[in-house]
Amino acid sequence: MEEEKKYYETQASEKEYLAWYKSQDWKSYEKPAMTIDNVIFGFDPSDNQLKILLIERKAHPFKGKFALVGDS
Repeated sequence: MEEEKKYYETQASEKEYLAWYKSQDWKSYEKPAMTIDNVIFGFDPSDNQLKILLIERKAHPFKGKFALVGDS
């Protein structure tokens, strides 16, 4: 199950991932889920701008989109 999940989260297209996700029996998974996100700001005096640290998601959902730094 873990290998299948890893494939769909990291290598499959978004369409394939969503089809797989909808076919799962999520009642057997632990709930609730908890995550911890961090908002990290920095000020760059060279261009007088406030900046925020983000990561690019490597897995679905939202693969390739930017997100806050965190852990689940």
